[in-house]
Amino acid sequence: MKMLLLLYQEAHELNPSDKLLKRITKIKHFLESQSDYENDDKNEEPLPSNDKEMNKSVAAEESKSLCSELVAKAKHFESEGRFQDAIDAYREAQNLQPCPYFASKIREVEKELSGNENRR
Repeated sequence: MKMLLLLYQEAHELNPSDKLLKRITKIKHFLESQSDYENDDKNEEPLPSNDKEMNKSVAAEESKSLCSELVAKAKHFESEGRFQDAIDAYREAQNLQPCPYFASKIREVEKELSGNENRR
């Protein structure tokens, strides 16, 4: 979850938005509540597994949403000819959710970048 928070903060630095800020705030509150829970008496029962699964599901959904935003940014950067920014956004998405699509897009944009540099 902390890694997700860092990625959202990084995305917010690149492209500030209220939506990202709200997610950052939610994740911070969640992490704070987890910290409070972990500091409580150790004899307390752990969270029921369905709550843990729900937290995993929420994290996965947040990760998927962030990936979608990163892909949208990458496509926008590509359309503006900002190929290195596009590559960076695709790499962030790849780190969140590895898949062949991101790897192929990174290779494709790297070719565009090198071709663009050769024309100069």
